[in-house]
Amino acid sequence: MNAMYLLKALEFLDEDLILSGNVEQEETRRRLLSRPMLIAAIIAAGILLITACTAMGGTARVLQYFSDAAPGELSAQQVEYISANTMDVNKSVTVNGFTMTLRSVFSDGRDILLQFDLTAPVGVVLDADNYKDRNGAILESDGGMPLGLAMQWQLQDDDRTDNKISLLYSIESAWNRGETFADQNCRFYIYGLDAVWHEQMMNREEALTEGCWSYDIHFPKECNRSISFVQEPVTVCQTVTVGYERLTENTLNPITEQMEGQITSLNLWALGAEISFRFGEVLRNAEFGDVYAVMKNGEKIRLQKSFDMPDFITYKVTTPILLDQVDHLLLEDGTVFPAP
Repeated sequence: MNAMYLLKALEFLDEDLILSGNVEQEETRRRLLSRPMLIAAIIAAGILLITACTAMGGTARVLQYFSDAAPGELSAQQVEYISANTMDVNKSVTVNGFTMTLRSVFSDGRDILLQFDLTAPVGVVLDADNYKDRNGAILESDGGMPLGLAMQWQLQDDDRTDNKISLLYSIESAWNRGETFADQNCRFYIYGLDAVWHEQMMNREEALTEGCWSYDIHFPKECNRSISFVQEPVTVCQTVTVGYERLTENTLNPITEQMEGQITSLNLWALGAEISFRFGEVLRNAEFGDVYAVMKNGEKIRLQKSFDMPDFITYKVTTPILLDQVDHLLLEDGTVFPAP
């Protein structure tokens, strides 16, 4: 049984059905299970749920990440998408007695989540409020070209008295200008680990261990699914930065004006979008505001600006967009880009 469907199915267990001892009173409204059968069904569902979640491996942590971002809002189709695009890896690397196990990898072809379990040597208690790379983490292609930097990570510590924690890295390929990880052999490096305690108004940091952990990862071609909304350049008029005025010795104020230019590409992935543009012969920063993915059922999903350069802007969303359900993209000024 697929765990995501089981999780969804449990939502339909009515509280009245569990608490009511006289099913005959409900006969006119619906047909109910007898109490012994109901108890047996609940026990069986619990066993199946435990078994299914165990079988999901690292997928459960990835699902938790998206559920935390949008509590109660993940649809069954989103859960299915996340599960289908999460790869179990289960590769352990031990350095100086610290074992980092890469459990699973999720990617929409452009952004990546990597879920690790960290086990310290016996006698070392992992009780910090957070952990971080001492010297950074990076993802490289098979040819040695950097593809992304670890932008953030999250900590899940079920027991702060033991030597085990779970870590979730988030990698955004914003600066790669449409480069995807799909159909590539990559290597992920982690350089050193620090422990961080939040104490009053300051953070106290302590070196956990030195060393380098590395993992070979193959991203299948199928993980890259995107929609291109611009086949030919589209003329637009937007607010762009044409210069700067100095306010103080260390402060510059941008000078902006409305200018006609072109959007040269507009692409959407499950977790974000990217606009490329040009205004005149000189590269200029432009302001398009937020982007909205308008679904076929009328729902509007807001994508917020994440990263910008003088000729492109990237946008992020907290939960996956189901690309086959997108009707069009909408810019803040009302410009519509229909899905091809």
